[in-house]
Amino acid sequence: MKKFLSIILAAILLFSVMAPLTVFAENGPKPIDPNSEEIDITELSTISFMNMIVGDEEDIISIESTILYPQDNSYMPPYPFKGASYELETNTLTLNNVIAKYGSLVISEMGDDFKIKLIGYNELGSITSYAGTRGGSVTITGNGELVVNRTKEFDGIIIDANETYSTLTVEDSVKLKAYAVPEYEMPAIEVYCSLCTNTDDIIKLGGTIKGKKLE
Repeated sequence: MKKFLSIILAAILLFSVMAPLTVFAENGPKPIDPNSEEIDITELSTISFMNMIVGDEEDIISIESTILYPQDNSYMPPYPFKGASYELETNTLTLNNVIAKYGSLVISEMGDDFKIKLIGYNELGSITSYAGTRGGSVTITGNGELVVNRTKEFDGIIIDANETYSTLTVEDSVKLKAYAVPEYEMPAIEVYCSLCTNTDDIIKLGGTIKGKKLE
């Protein structure tokens, strides 16, 4: 099951465009042309959730997928992500007591000012941010708690920086616990960056955190 999950997660956003040259990120998601009659999802910045429905034999029965951004203001994500909401003005995704241990949060080209604000206790299977050409930095903020990959079947927290200077920042007020998968050499927290040489510069951890060690 673990190998299958890895394949699924790797294929979530094959439509993410990776920059061939060094680029510098912009803030916020890509603008959407309101006059466009047709919108190509592969050209947009996106926030999406996937939830694995697992059976008694630990086999995946089905996969629920939903896009939180872009969506209209009346849209609410279904259970188990009903506590998730996005505010464009601040480029902030709020997780308010979201419990989805088999849920994957996938962020694509949302810019370097993207934030995840935690309220209460939250649990996800994985978080992956694709920088593409616009930037994929993630700042985890708020005063809540987040547990990632408790089942040890996902990839934890990954920033795919490509050829940008995208980073992961965890603020002092956050309580974060991320699990690695030693069996498949999947780290708890990792930034893939062809331009970065100092881990301390791209993974900035504060608060009450476990994740740099294997759990």
